Amino acid sequence: MDQGPHPLNRELAVDLDRIEAVRRVDPHFDKIVARYEEVDREIGRIDAREELRTDDEEKVLREHRVVLRDAIAQRLREEGPGRGRPA
Repeated sequence: MDQGPHPLNRELAVDLDRIEAVRRVDPHFDKIVARYEEVDREIGRIDAREELRTDDEEKVLREHRVVLRDAIAQRLREEGPGRGRPA
């Protein structure tokens, strides 16, 4: 399996400051990022054998993480480079 965490800055090759800036101005985006981080931690616990899941449950979680990542990437593309920063 793809063990290890999948932090957004690595997954999307973006600066964490940019993600945080958009999170501050967009509550919906903030919820998506929070959910991504939650799912990523849960998958990490599964990979570390701290939690047990069926293969199907694990597959659904991994697919959900991809959907969340893609939604985050789309929102960042819509925001444009350097935008979302408070004045």
